[in-house]
Amino acid sequence: RDHAREVSVDATPETEFADEAGSSAADPYQQVLLSSESGQLYDCLGKLDAAKRSSILLAYLEGCTHAEIASRMKTPLGTVKAWIRRGLQALKECLA
Repeated sequence: RDHAREVSVDATPETEFADEAGSSAADPYQQVLLSSESGQLYDCLGKLDAAKRSSILLAYLEGCTHAEIASRMKTPLGTVKAWIRRGLQALKECLA
């Protein structure tokens, strides 16, 4: 049962992360710093398995609730919560 394949959520391209980060920065140094951090986040997201990555992107980029994600992915709510929790922990470790 590979439910993650049923929901296709593409990670935001690195350039879009950089554009979003750069739009709020006050000076060039901050723009470079934010762009670098966005690139690192993009790389770390790419290291997650598809289920965790899709769940996190649906929750944080699309604003879906855990219940909505479970419904869209045809997966039990507890599983979605675990994917998000474990995925966020992996991102935290990767970004540290």
